Amino acid sequence: MAFFALGLLFDAAGTKFMAAIAASKPAVAEQGLPLHQITGMAAIILMALHLIWAIYVLVKGTPQAKQNFHKFSLVVWLFWLIPYIAGLILGMQN
Repeated sequence: MAFFALGLLFDAAGTKFMAAIAASKPAVAEQGLPLHQITGMAAIILMALHLIWAIYVLVKGTPQAKQNFHKFSLVVWLFWLIPYIAGLILGMQN
């Protein structure tokens, strides 16, 4: 559980730091990265829901809930890759 919470914390902190760096560069700030921003925020929200569900499954979960949790974990991780890869590609273009 601690690793899920730390992952969420570090991802949110890294996003905040990168937003500050991007805002300090006028060309990047003017251009905007709507796909990256929208998918990034959605990924952080999914990570928060993932943490909440992990706590619930750990405390009161049935075997079926635990099996479904692993499926949801894969979806969250795959979705998280979208803003991660988009950020890499967009960063290389700038």
